[in-house]
Amino acid sequence: MENLNTSSCLTNGETKEQRNKRLAYDFYRYIGNADYEKAKAMCDPNEFIFHPMIYINADLDGFIDLEAMHMDPMPGFTFTICNIIAEGDWVAVHWIYDGVLDGDSYMGMPCTENARQVHDIMSMLRFNAEGKIVEKRAKYNMLKVLAMMGIKEAVDLEKRMDEHLANLIKEKRKAIGNSNRE
Repeated sequence: MENLNTSSCLTNGETKEQRNKRLAYDFYRYIGNADYEKAKAMCDPNEFIFHPMIYINADLDGFIDLEAMHMDPMPGFTFTICNIIAEGDWVAVHWIYDGVLDGDSYMGMPCTENARQVHDIMSMLRFNAEGKIVEKRAKYNMLKVLAMMGIKEAVDLEKRMDEHLANLIKEKRKAIGNSNRE
């Protein structure tokens, strides 16, 4: 991996938002290269909190453990940053994760061997005045992730949800159609 400018100082006249975007990009490059210690060093260990969608809030070590649990079972995964938008202390990062499971379990759950996981994720990072990450929020479809891994309960639930939503759409269209005829 190329050397990244992870200096939290403002450089070359950049704004705070530009610095935070640069640091967010570097942070996710480290995560994407499974270099968790370098990513961890970009965070303030005393202030950091992680608000994932499906877990209780986690501190910095808990966040790193969760990232490793998700990514390490898929060596060679790719991690593509699509968009980075900054305003004030916050940076929104849209990224795509693509990996193939090495084995037949994911986070301790039996699943399809060599299952492929591709999903896009929206994360929000908040930086303090020193340019350290103090908060991370992540939003993604965990049901879809588990279904892609071939975890039977998730596959069954996803199928039932898809059928239910399709029926709701049909009912809504039918109701709209009927009201247009009156």
